[in-house]
Amino acid sequence: MYAKCGSMSSAVEVFKDMSLKDTVTCNALIGGHVQSGFYAEALTTFHDMTSFSVVPDEITVVSVLSACAQLGDVQRGNFIMLISRSIGLVLFQEMLFSNVEPNEVTMVCVLSACAQLGALDHGKQIHYYIEENIIKKDLSLENSLLDMFAKCGHIEVALEIFHATLQKDNLSWNTMLGGLATQGHGNEAIDLFNEVDKNGDAKPDHATFIAVLSACSHLDLK
Repeated sequence: MYAKCGSMSSAVEVFKDMSLKDTVTCNALIGGHVQSGFYAEALTTFHDMTSFSVVPDEITVVSVLSACAQLGDVQRGNFIMLISRSIGLVLFQEMLFSNVEPNEVTMVCVLSACAQLGALDHGKQIHYYIEENIIKKDLSLENSLLDMFAKCGHIEVALEIFHATLQKDNLSWNTMLGGLATQGHGNEAIDLFNEVDKNGDAKPDHATFIAVLSACSHLDLK
């Protein structure tokens, strides 16, 4: 209750006073920290779980991966960001070793870490895991795969995923356009931009125009 209402100091006091702590208890505190923007505290609580003899579950890992991602964004320091994203990948590996089965939400978090780190090999392994374990691919997961491959420079695979995605949204188009532009495929980006209006699922927004203007810049078009 305290955590969901944003009173983290009270939540922490209740947590400290509990003689027995379980996975649900720790998840509540970690989730509250993440919700309130206390990402470092969320990671600390996670690391303390071993001293409480508490086993993390899927909810724990998703919350902590989210904290890792947000910690990098908030701190803005490249070193802190890389460390936090790397922790996210390590947590995912620990999750698999613990026989905790990840779902599409977990995969979105981990793929985000791979995209930010440029960890293509990890991203490929996760893509393989998704396919082998027939994890449900909703639009968020499709976009995360697309973003990871585009940012890691694997444009051919990104295009395959993009064209195989039946229901695209603005993020799908903008991610693909941005990937083509930044990887030097300016003409392909402009051709794709001309298809946006014909698609019907999405309409160009400011991010769309930023991506296509970037492509024009790379081609020295005025």
